[in-house]
Amino acid sequence: RGNCEMAVTLSQHGTTYYLSGVPGVPDLGWVREDDQWLSRPEARPAEAETIQLQQLPDDLREELLAFVARAEAMGGGRWDTGSWMGDADIRRCL
Repeated sequence: RGNCEMAVTLSQHGTTYYLSGVPGVPDLGWVREDDQWLSRPEARPAEAETIQLQQLPDDLREELLAFVARAEAMGGGRWDTGSWMGDADIRRCL
């Protein structure tokens, strides 16, 4: 998995997307409000379904990749989301 060392989960419930497992960061829910994505600390509901990176809306995918890059630069754990493999180390994290 390259240099990626975080264990996270991407999931969705309704129109909210969840990112969990980032060391030192609470679970986050991401919602679209007025043409932008906003995050807030929010536990992943039991009903949320695990998704892959490519299932995210394009603009949210870019937002989360930037978030992951910042978290990775500051030091973090390991990212696992099944068998999805991207073409760069940071994409392997999701």
